[in-house]
Amino acid sequence: MSMAFAKNKTNFIICRLFLGAAESGATPGALMLITLWYPRKMVTSRISMFYSSFAIGAVISGPIASGIMKITNPRFRSWEWIFLIEGLTTCIEEDQAEGGHRAINRKRLWSHVRDPLIYT
Repeated sequence: MSMAFAKNKTNFIICRLFLGAAESGATPGALMLITLWYPRKMVTSRISMFYSSFAIGAVISGPIASGIMKITNPRFRSWEWIFLIEGLTTCIEEDQAEGGHRAINRKRLWSHVRDPLIYT
């Protein structure tokens, strides 16, 4: 979402570099969790569902992005609207996935880290 506020090419490239560094371990980490969490018979179907979600997301996000590109506003350019709206929806989805009511605090985070079932 911070890329919506990049005003020149240098800021945009710096934001992309930080985003790439932050996301670089997401797919390998998700694949590792799938292989550790599910039994061997279910791993291939779960990995195929994981990779299929990328294709489905690309099919859905294309028309949404083209609709967002038609927004005209003197404050933001159309590509800035794409980053802003899609970033906001990601934040809202993450909040709804948690039930929307529970705040993340140290106690709750530490209880997840100490859970032995995560590491078995």
